[in-house]
Amino acid sequence: MSNDKNSNLVAGIGLLSKITSREIALKVVKESSLIFILIGIYQGVFSYLAGFYNGLIDSVLYIVLGLILRHRSSRAAAVILLILSVIAFAITLSNRMGYSTEGGSNIFFVVILLMVAIRAVEATYKLHGRFTDKI
Repeated sequence: MSNDKNSNLVAGIGLLSKITSREIALKVVKESSLIFILIGIYQGVFSYLAGFYNGLIDSVLYIVLGLILRHRSSRAAAVILLILSVIAFAITLSNRMGYSTEGGSNIFFVVILLMVAIRAVEATYKLHGRFTDKI
């Protein structure tokens, strides 16, 4: 019985679910897009308050691409978000290692960002691939 409870809990969180159906893939896309939109807002506010106006470009990209991902389940938007996440990870890692002073230093934050981007790419490719005939 507890196994059913755990599987229902995981099924309630699309990002943690195995993508085995169109509904789960759509849920992963919706949840990951929401995370990117929220990250964009968060980054925009703190970039503006810190006077780091280059960060506003990233925040606009996260918000716009997150909205495109949400409304169109776009593979291109998901891949671009993955590329941006890899770049953010590399910049944060180089900053933490002392090679750079630009960018953030929260490695936990960018690892989550990278994992969400990977799941978004997986979900959009499955939506447009394996689950296409169920549209």
